[in-house]
Amino acid sequence: MIALKLHAASQRARNEAEKDWADIIALCKAHKLSLDDADFRAMIQRHGGTKAIQRIEDSIADGN
Repeated sequence: MIALKLHAASQRARNEAEKDWADIIALCKAHKLSLDDADFRAMIQRHGGTKAIQRIEDSIADGN
C-alpha cells in the first residue's frame, strides 16, 4: 500500500498528493515501520527516492 501511495504522490497531475503523504505517514506509524529496516528503506528508496526517505524521517521525528 505504501508503494502505491508513493507512486500516486509522485504523479505531477495528482491533486491529492498531501493526502497520499498523510496516508503514508499514518501507515508507517500504525504498523510501527522503521527506516532502520533495510527492506522497508529499500522499498521507500525504490518507489519514492531520497526525498521520500527524508520526508518520512522528518515526519516520524516531529511526531506528525
